Amino acid sequence: MTISRIILFSCAVILSFAIQSCGVAPRTLGTYIEDHSIVSQAEKIIKESNHAKSDFSVQAHAFNEVLLLTGEVAQEKIRIDLFDRITNIPKVRQIQNEINISNPIKNRTKLTDRFVKSKIRSKMLFKNIAKRREVKIICRNGTVYVMGLINSTRVAELTKIVQETRGVNSVVVLIETTK
Repeated sequence: MTISRIILFSCAVILSFAIQSCGVAPRTLGTYIEDHSIVSQAEKIIKESNHAKSDFSVQAHAFNEVLLLTGEVAQEKIRIDLFDRITNIPKVRQIQNEINISNPIKNRTKLTDRFVKSKIRSKMLFKNIAKRREVKIICRNGTVYVMGLINSTRVAELTKIVQETRGVNSVVVLIETTK
């Protein structure tokens, strides 16, 4: 074994113990790594797309092998082409295509989205609804996407918090429930 492989293996073991020591982890270490791999592959497809030179902005997000595509493209043809190419990524259980046909959002809107996301995270943590590792919050142009793996009673509470947050126009819930 090379030194880099030994270091990588050691880091994986330490990370695994750290995640497990924080309580019951909603996802395994393998799923965390797989989610990262899925996003990397999707981002590579997006960058290498023939449309990358045109005026569009698309992002990929993954949680528990569910892939969420958000952003804006100029034409439906581009949206379909990207989706078709991304469907070939292995280990993806589900793809949620939330790419809109419009101009890319402005920087001011991106700042507002970040602020809304931080307000949601703060409320979520303050009310002890879910931990950061259990839920992923994505905010895009006032639409909040909630991905995660939590129990069904907390889903309703979390959805209510998101809906009541000022600056949220709509909510898309992509949460898988646990017992």
